[in-house]
Amino acid sequence: MVAVHVEPLTAATFDAAVGLEVTTEQRRFVASNTLSIAQAWARPSARPLLLRAAGEPVGFALVDSDPKTPRTAHLVRFMVDRRHQGRGHGAGGLAALLTHLRSQGHTEVRLSYVPGNTAAQRLYARHGFVETGEVDDGEKVMVLEYGAG
Repeated sequence: MVAVHVEPLTAATFDAAVGLEVTTEQRRFVASNTLSIAQAWARPSARPLLLRAAGEPVGFALVDSDPKTPRTAHLVRFMVDRRHQGRGHGAGGLAALLTHLRSQGHTEVRLSYVPGNTAAQRLYARHGFVETGEVDDGEKVMVLEYGAG
C-alpha cells in the first residue's frame, strides 16, 4: 500500500484536483472533480479533499456530514487519477482518508457505489465496509463502523 496524505482542497490546489481524471470506462461510475467541487461550494458541510503521494496529487475525495448525525461521515466521491491506478494509491488513499475521518471524531462512514463498479466495491470491502442492503438513487450503500474506541 502506498503512503497517501489527505489535505483540504484550497485555491492553490484547485487546478491540480480539476486535472485529475479517471479512465474513459470509469466515467460512468464517478462524477468529475469539477462537479464535486461545485457541489461542495453549494453545500457548506461538504469538504473536498486532495490526495497526495510523494507530494504529487493522485486522487480526490468529497466528504459530507449531516448535523443531525455528526459522527457519521458520508464519502460522496472517491477517485484515483488514471495515471496512478493499479499502484496502490486507491488502497493507500482510502486508508489515509479513513484515518483522517476517524481523527475528526467520526465513528461511522457511509458511501454508495454504482452497481457494476466491482473494483470500488472490492476496495471498500477490503477496508471493512459492508453492504447495508440499502439502495440510494440506484447505488448500493455500504457502511464502516469504527466504534467508540
